[in-house]
Amino acid sequence: MASTPRRTFASGPTAGLRDEEPSAGRQQHQQPRRTHAALRLATGVIAAWLALNAALELCGLDEWLTALRVGKPLNETRFVPFVVVSRDQVSPTGFILTVKPKFSLDSPDTSPSGQALSILFPRLRFPHELHTSRPVLEKAWHHGLWSVEIKQPQLQVARDYTPLPAASRALEQEDLKLGHLRFLIRQMDGGEVSTYLSRLQVGNTVELRGPHLGFDIRTRLGSADKVVFLAGGTGIAPALQTARAFSDTETTTSSSKPSVSILWANRHRADCPGIDPPSSSSSSAPKLPPSAAPTTNTIVSFLAQMKARYGDKLNYASTVDDENTRISSRDVLSAAGNPSPTPTTSTTWSFPFFTTTRQTQHPQYPTPAPGPVPVDASACQYHSAARLVSSGGSDAIFDADGETRCGCLDARGDKPVAPGKNLLMVSGPDGFIGAFAGPKRWADGMERQGSVGGLVGSLWEASPGFWANWLVLKL
Repeated sequence: MASTPRRTFASGPTAGLRDEEPSAGRQQHQQPRRTHAALRLATGVIAAWLALNAALELCGLDEWLTALRVGKPLNETRFVPFVVVSRDQVSPTGFILTVKPKFSLDSPDTSPSGQALSILFPRLRFPHELHTSRPVLEKAWHHGLWSVEIKQPQLQVARDYTPLPAASRALEQEDLKLGHLRFLIRQMDGGEVSTYLSRLQVGNTVELRGPHLGFDIRTRLGSADKVVFLAGGTGIAPALQTARAFSDTETTTSSSKPSVSILWANRHRADCPGIDPPSSSSSSAPKLPPSAAPTTNTIVSFLAQMKARYGDKLNYASTVDDENTRISSRDVLSAAGNPSPTPTTSTTWSFPFFTTTRQTQHPQYPTPAPGPVPVDASACQYHSAARLVSSGGSDAIFDADGETRCGCLDARGDKPVAPGKNLLMVSGPDGFIGAFAGPKRWADGMERQGSVGGLVGSLWEASPGFWANWLVLKL
């Protein structure tokens, strides 16, 4: 038989070193490779995370994901569903309706998945946005005057309504966060949309479209310092928007703010409890027994808060048909800062608080001396009274590129200036606007401002020099 070779083993303290040396060398060479691989993996993950964040933000996927989660934003093309969150009765016929986007959230998403998304995508909106309309609403409030359409679904008709501003800056930020909008509604006999809105209760859905931006009142006012607002009934809403626009304590100093005077005409004392009439009306009106109307309501409280914040720069008064008080020529002149005697007029009361006034005598008014540099505003889209006649009630077409351009020129015609003009603004039912500033006109399928008429027109005819530095805006 063949003998099996025997395996021998080395003995002694260094016998196994030659076998272990190759294994230790391999481990030393593999360790840097593992480190480089881990670094490459971490770098790749971070790069992918940054690229995904950038792609979501730059490609608009953020907006798409946010809309998928909390609904589409308010826009001028399609109606968007909102839900009624409160209804506040302010008078027998008037109430404030507060709505919010139907698919919005009441608080940030604190679920594990929501928190994880917030960590992974810190600059994006969709993990933690409560609604998608905030950028749209911020732009509208910054503009100043704006409205939205509210649709009556059964008749498929829509009417423009002006949102009420919040009573304070803190509440305004809360409204922007939650997407809340408030509307002063007054049910009118035969009013399709107002009757529909009067039936809505908390939890009901209503459809809105907009916002529709109105006049750029800041550019039109410019460096001028007076704003007079004649408001009829629910026309107080754009008056409140105007007061808010010019009482921005965060961007203007008290000395640079214009004076804002609001003359508010109502049918009943319950619509404006606690507000005094203009000085000229209070002396001539017969004293009536006190009514059972409440001492205040939401609108009156808001005016009081605005007055406390705005000080002497804001003044307001209210006339009441039931108390035989009316906005007079003297009231308008006093608010505009012209202490001259009122012209002799003949007044006919054609409808409660709507007036038709005819000028029967033109007394001589003092004409202010011209400034050192006469300004030619005839070509300016913002400050030309002649161009305003054909305006459709919005300056949005002039600001399509986001820039505001004043076309006024000084006497030499080679130096652009922005002097601005005082504003006399009129808002309310068509009869109210027509009685005080002349009716609007239709042309080319659009409602235009039309020429200045009514009570204000008669004052302009009596004192063209004084009113040369004023613009009349019909809302």
